[in-house]
Amino acid sequence: MNNVAGKRLVGLDSLRGIAATMIIFFHVLYLGGYAEKTILTPVVSKLDIGVRLFYALSAFSLFYGYEMKIDKNGAIKDFYVGRFFRIAPLFYLCIVFYLFALPLLFNADVAETEILADVTFIFGLLPGKQESIVWAGWSIGVEWIFYFVFPLIVMLNRSLMNTIIIFVISAFVFYRFGFFGNELKKISESAFDLNFFNQFMFFSAGIVSYNLYKAIDFNKKSFRLVFPIVSIPFLWLYFFTDMINNRFGDVLIAVCFVFLILYFSCFPPKIFTNRFFISVGLSSFGLYLIHPIVLILYMQTGFLQRVHFSEHESLSYVLTFILTFILTFLLAYCSYHYYERPLMKFGKSILNKNANSK
Repeated sequence: MNNVAGKRLVGLDSLRGIAATMIIFFHVLYLGGYAEKTILTPVVSKLDIGVRLFYALSAFSLFYGYEMKIDKNGAIKDFYVGRFFRIAPLFYLCIVFYLFALPLLFNADVAETEILADVTFIFGLLPGKQESIVWAGWSIGVEWIFYFVFPLIVMLNRSLMNTIIIFVISAFVFYRFGFFGNELKKISESAFDLNFFNQFMFFSAGIVSYNLYKAIDFNKKSFRLVFPIVSIPFLWLYFFTDMINNRFGDVLIAVCFVFLILYFSCFPPKIFTNRFFISVGLSSFGLYLIHPIVLILYMQTGFLQRVHFSEHESLSYVLTFILTFILTFLLAYCSYHYYERPLMKFGKSILNKNANSK
């Protein structure tokens, strides 16, 4: 059994950075207009699963940090205050940017009800409105639904057997969501695609990883050898062939996430656990929310046209990604260390002050 008391799993920080980088690759492909032009499209077009990897990592991390203390007096309040000060500061700053950018740059009006839904984090509950005014912000709405029900989810996942049963049920719901969510398609495609029940399987995969991590000692050479033997061929099939390109393939990816998180938890690869990759991981939330803003600025200033070589579309795409990543990382790094982190500490100080006053 692994000790789950307080030890920071740096491998998971790196894995968050990898997930964020996957999403940047994906959005540069489409927002940069390269989807129909580069030979890299068949692989990069599948990197949107980085969002789902975020969900699995989020579930693992929340259980790792809160499962043992969620029943304590005041723990639920601590959880929600902590989550608010982790997510809200940067998300609210992005809302301010889009309130100016959408009307000025895209001639798009923003309704007051949309602003209210975003500020209160209820937009994920509103069919057809889940996309948020913040580009790529839809996942925050799904994430907050998970936060809303987190204490209940903890209660239902106290044992490994319960967790496996819930994962199997969530996988079945995902696989058959075309049947369960048929009415949502009448509202919009986003109401169907971005629905919480269409994403819960990936959170559940993270919880399976956590309970396996807690119950079994994976610090053995056998797991270190078995993981690549099992996962690498499947990941190759998923990304480099059309053999697995449907909902069943996504179910298998969720299973793969279970082993991927376990591997990075127990045997973080040295190549991904240096100072740079850990910094990328710590800044991953900023990477996720800020990179669309960087792309908007690049597009509006004509910068993308200057780095585009029509004879070498794949080279242009890679160059655009590199330039987008560099600026995004610099902004996200500064955001995390000089804006997000101080406000997270401020949130903790409020909790400590209230606790000391009792």
